Amino acid sequence: MVVEDLVPSSVVETLISAVDEIEQRGDRKDISLSWTEDMITTMMNVPAREGALGRYIRYRPVLELAEKLVGGPARVTGGLLLDKNWENNFDIGWHHDSGEFVAAIPPGEPEDIRNGMPVLRTHGLELAQNVTVRLALEPSTAETGGLYLLPGSHKKNLGKGDPVVEMFKHLEGELAHQPAGSVLFYRPLTLHRSEKRTRPGRRRILHIKYGPVDLQLPGAEPYPWPHPCPLTPVDSLVEPDGDD
Repeated sequence: MVVEDLVPSSVVETLISAVDEIEQRGDRKDISLSWTEDMITTMMNVPAREGALGRYIRYRPVLELAEKLVGGPARVTGGLLLDKNWENNFDIGWHHDSGEFVAAIPPGEPEDIRNGMPVLRTHGLELAQNVTVRLALEPSTAETGGLYLLPGSHKKNLGKGDPVVEMFKHLEGELAHQPAGSVLFYRPLTLHRSEKRTRPGRRRILHIKYGPVDLQLPGAEPYPWPHPCPLTPVDSLVEPDGDD
């Protein structure tokens, strides 16, 4: 589901400015950041960021829709910035997102550390109530390498890797055409893919994940992001004086 104009252009500009400021600092020692030349192509820890990026997690118009899909009060379970630009151009076959950031990986599960944060690969439907929320900071279209999805594919956890790619390679899926300021909502187990962009420019996406407050993961606790649980909404990305 794509909701257009959910985030006003002024808020989008504030978020872009926050990313630009981090780029201008150029901190190559920050392990949460991946770079292509002077551009951040991945930011792994958006929920831990201060300022506008961190407050966006609780931005009321987005949070309220996420809570409707989660089925009640929500917690944040992860958040990335992803940029597919002309220097960082790629395609990716059908897959779904069955991994979840956790406080620690339980015994017997494979070690998966992403920029210093442990990830548990789920095998069942533990993420069935979770929702992924993608805000387009720039247009996400067929020309800019936007997302294709297979509606209804979230009802099973099919695993990942070559067998899944091979099984669905003959299907194109539905393009989630996103103008800047639009937000795509989908279940993390929904199969999705993307193609390379075909024209220069940037396609930055804020990819935030939400789950129920009582999210149950096998043998693990969700990663302790610095946000209230349940999340409390904010109406502005600018922190007022005295705000906690």
